[in-house]
Amino acid sequence: MVIAIIAILASMLLPALSKAREKARTASCINNEKQLGLIMYFYADGAGEFFPPVSDTFGAANYGGSPNYYWPRILYLEGLIPAAKANGATGAVYWKLLKCPASPNVLYWFYYNGRYADYGYNNDYIGTSRRVTGTDIGQVGPSAHFSKIPSPSQTILCLDAVYTVGHKEYGFSYSSSHPSTVYGAPEPRHGNALNVLWCDGHASTVKTGPLAANAYSTLGSWSNHGKTGNYWDLDK
Repeated sequence: MVIAIIAILASMLLPALSKAREKARTASCINNEKQLGLIMYFYADGAGEFFPPVSDTFGAANYGGSPNYYWPRILYLEGLIPAAKANGATGAVYWKLLKCPASPNVLYWFYYNGRYADYGYNNDYIGTSRRVTGTDIGQVGPSAHFSKIPSPSQTILCLDAVYTVGHKEYGFSYSSSHPSTVYGAPEPRHGNALNVLWCDGHASTVKTGPLAANAYSTLGSWSNHGKTGNYWDLDK
């Protein structure tokens, strides 16, 4: 009888505990993104108000990466992200700040050149100037200047992301507004929602649905460039 009562109580408590854990993971992720926003601003303050490039081939000093160093590694080399652990044999660096506590991604998010992380940078509009108008899809240039972002509180800087090809256990350090891209895609990993760091430095949870396709429907994509409801681009 006592065992049966304990079992009933446990079945009632477990869903509440699960929700509490999810809320804690979401809050921790939001905190990571806010810290990341401050770091991005520190970088911009010393770089003429330009956000970090998505990699050192786009408008930044060449850091000698082979292959290219991506923005997490660049911020690390600038002394803005501390390394929690380094592997001398491979050069891999572990950045705790870039690990979302709700992420199932367990491999290579600490990869030595910074290509893999649980937060994807807005590659097309902020990390590069790949798509600053509706006509220059093939153009890739320097990262965005803060003055060129007319609605920073409604423009994505970073968000929960995952590698879209092959290895789903990889995070990815840049994310594209193009749903068919081989870059990282938005990953709703917080109970059918994802966390977004916006260009003004605030972070929020956005309800989307369980799939990347749901996230694109909510946040916009290349297909609705320049229109209300596209939170990637600069031309709203």
